[in-house]
Amino acid sequence: MRGIRQKLYNSQLFGDSGVVPCAVTPLPLRNINSVKDIEDQKCDIILIGNFAADNNAGFGTTLSTSLLLTIREWSLECKENLVILFQGESKIWGYEVENDNANPNLPNGNDTLNIFDGPFGQLTEFDQGGSFQANFSQLASTGAEVLSVDNFGRPTIVLDNETNDIIMSDVGIICNTAGLVTNSPNISNSNDILACNIFALGCQIADNSFIKDEKITICQGQSYQLPDGRNVMTTGLYTSDLLTINGCDSIINTTLEVEGQINEYRNYQGCQNDGYTETIGTTEYNETNTSGEERLLTTAGCDSVVVVDFVYESPSYYETDTSFCSEDEFYLFGKLVSGDTTISDVVVNAKGCDSTITYYVERIDFPDLEVETTVEIINNETYTFRNNIPSDLNVEWYPISGLSCADCPNPALTNIENISEYTLTVSDDGGCQIQYLINIEYTCDIYYPNIISLQDKDRGFQVLSSCRLNNFELSIYDRWGAPVFRSINQDEIWFGNRKNKAVEQGVYLYILKYIDPSNQTIVETGDITVVR
Repeated sequence: MRGIRQKLYNSQLFGDSGVVPCAVTPLPLRNINSVKDIEDQKCDIILIGNFAADNNAGFGTTLSTSLLLTIREWSLECKENLVILFQGESKIWGYEVENDNANPNLPNGNDTLNIFDGPFGQLTEFDQGGSFQANFSQLASTGAEVLSVDNFGRPTIVLDNETNDIIMSDVGIICNTAGLVTNSPNISNSNDILACNIFALGCQIADNSFIKDEKITICQGQSYQLPDGRNVMTTGLYTSDLLTINGCDSIINTTLEVEGQINEYRNYQGCQNDGYTETIGTTEYNETNTSGEERLLTTAGCDSVVVVDFVYESPSYYETDTSFCSEDEFYLFGKLVSGDTTISDVVVNAKGCDSTITYYVERIDFPDLEVETTVEIINNETYTFRNNIPSDLNVEWYPISGLSCADCPNPALTNIENISEYTLTVSDDGGCQIQYLINIEYTCDIYYPNIISLQDKDRGFQVLSSCRLNNFELSIYDRWGAPVFRSINQDEIWFGNRKNKAVEQGVYLYILKYIDPSNQTIVETGDITVVR
């Protein structure tokens, strides 16, 4: 156990200014024949290492039974007389161990004696090391507080109820040879934290900070006698310092609660004929007996008044007329509604009771309309729609750019932005509507000559169009494919020259590329005859 010894002697861990203010002074336990021999050494804690009999690790011990009985008798003298022991030595305390442990070992959920969350840190689990790994197959008949269990829920570290001693099933839990505790004065792993937390609990017990707590409840006007003989009548925390016949300190903290008359309100809100019944005291409350007051006794024997108020709500009924447009089939209470019908269903209302709802449904059919959905116009020319829409219907166009009106059936369309789609929404006063997608196709008339004269200095080859052409590109080549002229300006004119000199008369090829108002890429080719 060199590892845990080094940690116990590290004054930064165990010492007046250490993590735990518990200075450790080791003394050998020798020549023990009676409890008085132990008391004469003025020990607070006795640590019994494992003295396993040959080939019987954990099941037998080489220590004499008389010595172990004397140590146990000393432990029983006072709560603060603490023994820490392991394996086979635990038999005298009424425990049996078995060489069968399933790592990892886990906490047992004790918040007060939590060695997994102590002054030296937290850990969620630890492993036993070595070839012998054990659990307690039997606990003492007087009971024990289980501090850790193996992965199958079997106890591995306990606090004995009768002696208040810490007992471990395997000495390997705090060893640095067969176990996983490090051989150094420092804390480096989970087993180091666990071992130090165990000895911190030992210091706490030996220092008599392991105090008995009790909680007492009395009724208003009564008194309670504390263990030290005082009579108290008010709520509070009382401490009694006692001295046993053995000369041991005993501290009892009593939490006293004075319970006045308790008033409880028992409410219920349900529905008529739901069958809810509750018996309070000897009285049954239901739909025919909805309110009253019962006087009962609490577990502490104090008066308790229960005021009863039950409410049973009545069912409700609702009827309504509704209509829908022919294009808007819908589901009502899980049924598809597509025509005139009457549908009823039972739902839960706001008070949680049945509510019968009935809908009288009428279908409204929208009239057939004659609407132009595809229109082809010449760019920059005005076009007036020829739709047949009755005047009692409402009309809305979107977008409105380029239209002479936004709410008339037949606006005039003047191309401004080359908008290719308009949405026409027609609705009636009842809220029914129908939408049409209007597709607009714009065309451009393009003109260019097929012959030019080198003598005419005012007219040449130019692309003439009723609209502006995007991404305009004009290229002219001679009959051998050599470039003669190129322009990306729609207004530029070719007068039959190349590099400021007149070309020879003859036939030339042109290639014209552009994007038309419908956003289509157009490529046109042809020839030009140049004469003198």
